[in-house]
Amino acid sequence: MQEILGYKKKILLYAPFPLNKMHEDFDTYYQIVENNAKPIKILFLVENISLYGGVIRTLLLKAKYFSEKFGYDVTILTEHRDSKDFYHNLIMNGKFTVKQFQKFPVIKKYQIIKRIKFFTKLKQFILKENFDYVIATGGRVDILLPYLNIKRVKIIKEIHISNQYRYPKSVIGHINHKFHNYFLKKFNKIIILTNEDRLSWKLNNIEVIPNALSFFPNQTAKLENKTIISCGRLTFQKGFDILIDAWSILHKAYPEWRLEIYGDGDDKELLKNKVNNLGLQNSIFLQGTENNLIDKYLESSIYVMSSRFEGLPMVLLEAMACGLPVVSFACPTGPKDIINNNIDGFLIENGNINEMVNKLEQLILNKEKRKNMGKMARENIQRFSQDRVMEQWKELFEELKASNE
Repeated sequence: MQEILGYKKKILLYAPFPLNKMHEDFDTYYQIVENNAKPIKILFLVENISLYGGVIRTLLLKAKYFSEKFGYDVTILTEHRDSKDFYHNLIMNGKFTVKQFQKFPVIKKYQIIKRIKFFTKLKQFILKENFDYVIATGGRVDILLPYLNIKRVKIIKEIHISNQYRYPKSVIGHINHKFHNYFLKKFNKIIILTNEDRLSWKLNNIEVIPNALSFFPNQTAKLENKTIISCGRLTFQKGFDILIDAWSILHKAYPEWRLEIYGDGDDKELLKNKVNNLGLQNSIFLQGTENNLIDKYLESSIYVMSSRFEGLPMVLLEAMACGLPVVSFACPTGPKDIINNNIDGFLIENGNINEMVNKLEQLILNKEKRKNMGKMARENIQRFSQDRVMEQWKELFEELKASNE
């Protein structure tokens, strides 16, 4: 469109109709030209679109918004896709396209030729479809994308986890961290989720764009039910083992309250055994995955998060949008970017069980405090609205485009 603006006189001279009669000014004609121009084409790369979790949910949210609100031509390319996607309805009702690509060859002897063929086909696909931007959301192929050497295509990498937890704290982990950072500096942009995490990066191509709210319901939680809720994959990262230990203390004083945990994962049996061994099977309920979490938030009175580390937890955004006061470890990273301590929730020392019990107890005993914090949570979380966050993505695309001109 820069060329159009640069040759305004020529457009006016050769316009196929008299502008002074059919349109009030040049801007109207410019809009017609712009609307008929080739839409921006975006390719998202994801390893498995069928998984349950915040990364896939935010990916689909962006794809839906970009295609419907901005008019972008969006394709999602996935290596794996199960017969039934967890977010099946969102995928089927979107204006974006989902395609399955061949699986990236695993690390085995004699696989180097197959890997070369894989990247050759991927490059051919990107060139054939004429994408403007490729956004890698996490997977084994991401790190080598800049080396496809397609200069007109901007390559963007999303990182959904705190920088300090990307690799194990060991000599090998440190070497891998340095090695991967060498490749990361080749991307046009690295997108991270929080300002807190930004402080730990030394690369010059870092940009902070948070996750957006996936919903903002008309209803708010009444905060009357004696239910505390927590959601996430049942893995070490989410710290549900710590939460169960905290609940074993809290339950003795408030046996009428219940804790509901939504999610699935590798630690399911481990956590189930821990609940049974502590005799908490009548107050802690491992509910599995849930397609309609909004109703579960609205039926609860407090949200608690026990993660050891995060990126930017969607569950905190969602719970606060439903008007729930939140209690969360101040783990790296995310909670400190989301929660205003003592205003819309409580931030507590990472891993401090006694402090978690204390803050939950405050909210259990004080209904007025619950309601005030819940009201502030719903108001404050609107800074993560879809319109605000997606506008940051649009500005990023414009910035990268301008760098070519």
